[in-house]
Amino acid sequence: MRRLVLFLLIIGGILTAEAQDIRSRLDVLLSGDYAEVLLRDGVLRKTSYREDGTSLPLLPRITLAEDAKKFWSGDPAPFVSETLFLYKKSAAVPTGEDVPGISVILRSLSRLEGLEYYSNSRKTMRTLYKSSYAVESEENRTRIADPVSAPADGLSVVAIQEDLTFGEYAYRYDYRQTDDTAAFYSTNIDSLSYGFIRIIKPGNLRIALLVHDLGDYLLVYNLTRAEFLAIPGMEKKLNASFSSRADAVYGWFIDEYQQ
Repeated sequence: MRRLVLFLLIIGGILTAEAQDIRSRLDVLLSGDYAEVLLRDGVLRKTSYREDGTSLPLLPRITLAEDAKKFWSGDPAPFVSETLFLYKKSAAVPTGEDVPGISVILRSLSRLEGLEYYSNSRKTMRTLYKSSYAVESEENRTRIADPVSAPADGLSVVAIQEDLTFGEYAYRYDYRQTDDTAAFYSTNIDSLSYGFIRIIKPGNLRIALLVHDLGDYLLVYNLTRAEFLAIPGMEKKLNASFSSRADAVYGWFIDEYQQ
């Protein structure tokens, strides 16, 4: 009995030390009490629409974060959605060791085909990307293989994606990679339509996805900014849609990472 109690005390002490360690590391990366909430819930989300200022409260102090912040031109974006995820790995590795593999996942655009997300308006699962693939260029939209063998940092790729909300459109993906972080910054090349109405002009939907390798955890930050046609009720629809999409892409990424 004493041995069992001693064993449980040792295990409890180890778990407490591990929790304090990741909490202290997250406190360095995040503002306010976000570390505590993220450890408890695994996800944080902040959304704003036509609010003053350009603050990004969830933006972690990590490599490439400044690039994400600057990934918008002109006046501040009317719509801003941030989502921060924390994923605990099944086994810890040296910090940054998984970055090359993470970068390959982010460049595997064709593997997004068939990805589903939860539609808040329809209250059911729907296909997010009916098709998704890289092409030669904006002018030559011939399908090519995923650019997984090319050096990632500084790579720019044009992709065609078709979803059930906006239809088929072209995107540009710009990739970055450092010792501890892999990221992409994407922007729409074509206009996006909702039904028969063009609601987002070229360049007015920009998404940054940063994956920071902590060794034993992954910190994943999604930033979506958009300027769209002011139609009554549209902000609510797009807010729900972009949030569901961020969750779906994160789930897809984790599934790919675990393979």
